Amino acid sequence: MVQPDRAFLPGMIKQKRGSIVHITSINAQRPTSELVAYSSAKAALANYSRALAAQMAQSSSTDMEHARQQIMQVLGGVPLGRLGRPEEIAEVVAFMASDRAAYVTGRSLLVDGGCLPTV
Repeated sequence: MVQPDRAFLPGMIKQKRGSIVHITSINAQRPTSELVAYSSAKAALANYSRALAAQMAQSSSTDMEHARQQIMQVLGGVPLGRLGRPEEIAEVVAFMASDRAAYVTGRSLLVDGGCLPTV
């Protein structure tokens, strides 16, 4: 969902109009033990959709650079000084899906430009 949204948002901001529709389900609010992954994904999508709507409402009358600055501000800044590029995330995904990461199990890999401190 995030990449298509990012593709459409610049044009929507430029035109100062547009709609993005995400479809979730009742499982976002009522998770079941039989559908843990599905329910979690739908809850995440619902939360993402609300956050995106709030963010875009704030930047609906601005340009893309200002929207990026607002994202950086919400994140509390990014030590690398910029947002990540899609290809940077794709490289990590490709590694995690490759045989080179065969011994990595059940882990989340943080790729955030240093936003969250490591411990």
